[in-house]
This record gives sequence, C-alpha cells and structure tokens, in this order.
Amino acid sequence: MNRREFLIGAGALGITHFTPRPALASLHEGMWFERSQPLMGSYVNVAVFGQDRARNSSVIDGCFEHIVGQIAIISNWDQGSETCRLGRERALEISKTSPQLVEILKVASQVYELTNGVFHPLMERLNTLWRIARDAGAIPDPVDLKYAQRDVERSFLSFNRSTVSIQGRELLDLGAFGQGYIADCGVEFLRNAGVVFAKVDCSGDMRFLGETSWEIDIEHPRNEGEMLGTIVVRGGKGVATSGDYRSCWFVNGRRYHHLIDPRSGRPTAETQSVTVIASSGVVADALATAISFFPPKIGLNLMRRIAGVSGVIVGADGKPSSFLRDF
Repeated sequence: MNRREFLIGAGALGITHFTPRPALASLHEGMWFERSQPLMGSYVNVAVFGQDRARNSSVIDGCFEHIVGQIAIISNWDQGSETCRLGRERALEISKTSPQLVEILKVASQVYELTNGVFHPLMERLNTLWRIARDAGAIPDPVDLKYAQRDVERSFLSFNRSTVSIQGRELLDLGAFGQGYIADCGVEFLRNAGVVFAKVDCSGDMRFLGETSWEIDIEHPRNEGEMLGTIVVRGGKGVATSGDYRSCWFVNGRRYHHLIDPRSGRPTAETQSVTVIASSGVVADALATAISFFPPKIGLNLMRRIAGVSGVIVGADGKPSSFLRDF
C-alpha cells in the first residue's frame, strides 16, 4: 500500500488519503504499516509511514505497550488506577501523581471553566445510571436522576500548588475525552521513536503526526455512507467526533444520545454530531463533547473564541454548519 492509497475507516471519520507536500514527498519514500487492537471497550489503530517493515512493526508494538500503560493510569474502571484512587481519597499530591493524569485533569478544568460547567468531568454516577438504563432499554428513575444530577452540580475539581482534589460527592469519568488523550500519548511515543508520519485512532478520535495534509470525510449522521464534505487537516492536529448515531439507543421509538447534559441530567438533544479539530486529541475530544450540549450557533461561536479550533456541527434538524480556519 503506498501513501496515496492509504484508507482507514474510523467511526464517524474516514481518512480518505494522505497527501504529503511536494518537498516532503521526495524526502520520505516508503509505505504504510498499521495495526488495530481492541482497547478501551472499542479499538485503537496505529498507522506509521516508513521503509523498514521489521522496525516499524517493532515501533507499533512499543506504541501499543505505551498506550496500555497510559490507559492503566486514567482508567475509571480499574480500581488500581490513579483515577480511581483520586475518587477514593478525594485528593492527591501533584508531586506524587502521574504527570499524564494531572495534564488531562487540567484540560478538563479548563474546558469546564470555558463552558461555565456545561462540560463536566465529574459525572461517573450519573453516567452509570444511564448506562444501566441503556442496557435495560429504559430510562432511569426520575428520583434517582434528580439526586445524581444534584451531586454533579455540587462537585468540581480543585487545584492548588500541591494537590488536586475532588470537591463534592461525584466521581471522575474520563470517557468523554480519554480517547483523545490516549491518541495524543500514542503520537508522542511515535515522535520520540523517530517516526515522521503517523496516525493514532482511538474509536474515531484521532491525532496525526507529520508536517503534511490529511483529508477527512465527514459522514452524515443519519445516512450511512453519505459524506457531508471533506476537510483538510494540516500538521499534527487532533480530530474528534461526538454523535448520537453510533452510541445511542431507543425507548418507545425515541433516540437517546450517549452524552448526558450535566445541566438536565438527561441525554443531549441539541446536535446529531460535532466534529472538532484542535491542537491535540484531548482538547478536540473534550470540546466535541462540550459543544454537543449547545445549539449549533452557540457551538460555532465557542469554536471562534478558541485559538486553533475549527469544526463541523450537524444540528438536531440534520443541517450541517461549520467554522473552518485555514491552518
């Protein structure tokens, strides 16, 4: 497979091809090597561009090993993880906490502030209520929802010079943006290993490596196989999509989004899908989640306010709108 023929399906996003700039095309000859592995309840795909099959196979092995280690740090289902320890102890000393966890929590706090609490990283119990209801093909008891949503309102992350702590009763749930972060971790490993061009895809949340252009098709959230258009991502950006069409369920004919709005305690109904391009996978992932809770006009205004952020929003009516910077 040569670089012009690279094709990987990725959830709501499909990488149609990789287009090196002319100067780079002559300097870097080779082919794509890729591998997928089930992780984080879905899959992770790692693709690198190079010449030596044995070396690239070894690099991909190392990348997956690194990713598994990072998942062990941020997991909220592995009781031995630092994330779960923070939930139990309610505070950790920053100097004794993995820099990776501190970084992802700081991103979460920044997006929380940016959206006035509409993006909320402390929703584990509320989300669990909805996951149980989804498995049962039902909706949660209104009284349970009321108390869980109140706990979310009263919970927040707190940083000071020496500690990170959870105020309130809720627990961390990094599922809304952890996949973007894992994609970042994979790309950082590959960069340190000397890889020039690469892509790490965690269930459709992606991070790219290499000073080149990547063309991405945006799939219609209701008409499978129909593309709304193509966007061009230049350089090592992150791209993430949140939508109501891959991870949704129906009760009495009504579609329910997998993302729960902390303001109401119920699934959002403002958008069908949100795709965000940002400087990193974790920022793109967190913003795609946050913007899903807003009407498209407000979501686009939020993108405009943040340097280096672009995106495409499909509203509840199925109409797409976009704000795309020329990076």
